[in-house]
Amino acid sequence: IDGWKTEDPGQAVDSGIVFEILAANGKGIDLVGGVGRLVDLSASEMSFAIPQEVALKFVEGGGVTVRYQEGSLEHRLVGTVRRLAPGEGHFLYALSFDSIDDEKAHLDAVESLQRFC
Repeated sequence: IDGWKTEDPGQAVDSGIVFEILAANGKGIDLVGGVGRLVDLSASEMSFAIPQEVALKFVEGGGVTVRYQEGSLEHRLVGTVRRLAPGEGHFLYALSFDSIDDEKAHLDAVESLQRFC
């Protein structure tokens, strides 16, 4: 969350990649080409921003599922919202990954998604 900078959202990205945060009820917010924006990503944590007008909110300390899909490769893992910071027109979230079942798939996904940060 440190070092936040404001940018114009620009055009939607159609990369063939799905990277979304799923709430407990299964509805998700896409962070690549959707309304959300991936801000930072590492092997152990990530930060993302969602516009305030989006009805779905995540609570600090709450668990979420993170879903990555590129072609036939699909990777899911569970994370915890460590921090929620409201900003001007958006909510900025910091999320830590709780457990990683397939380490190679996870590292491949992180490497592929770095270009969207």
